[in-house]
Amino acid sequence: MAARIAGILAVGSDVRCLVLQGSVLVWPEGYSAVAESDGTVVVANGDGREVARTGQILAVTGGQTPTVTAPRCSETSSFAINEDLPPVN
Repeated sequence: MAARIAGILAVGSDVRCLVLQGSVLVWPEGYSAVAESDGTVVVANGDGREVARTGQILAVTGGQTPTVTAPRCSETSSFAINEDLPPVN
């Protein structure tokens, strides 16, 4: 059974990962993130359409994964998203 978490999408403590409720998010294949000039990070799906941005509420379905999936992040847990998120616009 999949779990659902929600909260404010944020940049992790080491500035290399995006986190939700203290867990590093592992995005579906094809997703990418780009930092804008104001420091906001925008996440896009495989089609390049925006699906999330830091500072906004995000709710996702998935499950906890071993921390080894996010070795560059200092957070101790990770959450793999197992759904395609709808575009923001």
